[in-house]
Amino acid sequence: MASSKRRLSTVARKTEMRLDDTQARFLEHHRSLNHSIHQILHYQATFRDFDRYLTYSRRPKTTASLTPTVFEAYTVWLKN
Repeated sequence: MASSKRRLSTVARKTEMRLDDTQARFLEHHRSLNHSIHQILHYQATFRDFDRYLTYSRRPKTTASLTPTVFEAYTVWLKN
């Protein structure tokens, strides 16, 4: 198999980042690319919903919470 620098790393990060900092960087990146304000507003609404879920589930508001297990639980929570 060919080597790729775009593959998902299976090594856990040694440092966690606060989600509000990560989200701000994400939004700024999309603003710098002149993406639609409507798309950016949608991202912000999604971040608010995810923040409410993390508060409800008492999970840390760090990048450590960005796992498939948490996203699956978040999806179930959204449907209820």
